[in-house]
Amino acid sequence: MYYRLRNEIDRRGYTIEKFAALANMSEKSLRNKLNGITDFSWSEVLLIRKLLDSNLSLEELFKREDKIA
Repeated sequence: MYYRLRNEIDRRGYTIEKFAALANMSEKSLRNKLNGITDFSWSEVLLIRKLLDSNLSLEELFKREDKIA
């Protein structure tokens, strides 16, 4: 699961539904990607980073984790 990415989405006050709409994907698709069921495309990675305006590197933002460290 992408805990850091989910945390960054939450910290900016987005719901999964609203963020999925901003990222031009369905809520189910975003949930599947955040849960590691399906992969993010490179264009989605770049768009999400732009939307979040995060100081985290791509490696930090999109790090898969089994649980929060």
